[in-house]
Amino acid sequence: MDNLTISELMNEVLSTPTGAIVTFIQFLLGLALGYITAKIFKYILAIIAILVLGSLLSVWSIGSISKETLTKLGITLETLKNIVVAFATLLVGPIAVGFIVGAIIGFLKK
Repeated sequence: MDNLTISELMNEVLSTPTGAIVTFIQFLLGLALGYITAKIFKYILAIIAILVLGSLLSVWSIGSISKETLTKLGITLETLKNIVVAFATLLVGPIAVGFIVGAIIGFLKK
């Protein structure tokens, strides 16, 4: 089984109209989130802490799955790691980029 790189996965997703539209909407959501967050800066640390904690808990829960269970499912730890990284990149990437751009716009616009 060939390993799919993140750039190949993004190219595949963006090559379809639906994928491109969804990625654009995710970017706009991140943009709005960043702009609003810049305006309510006193809560930003709490929001980031909650998101980081949630991500860490998700990764921790995946790590608790035994190797025997994964073997029964026909999945190796390397394959599982690649799947998690690919989906995390697809889900978080456009929102994170939009968030950064929105935060910059929010801080610059007074």
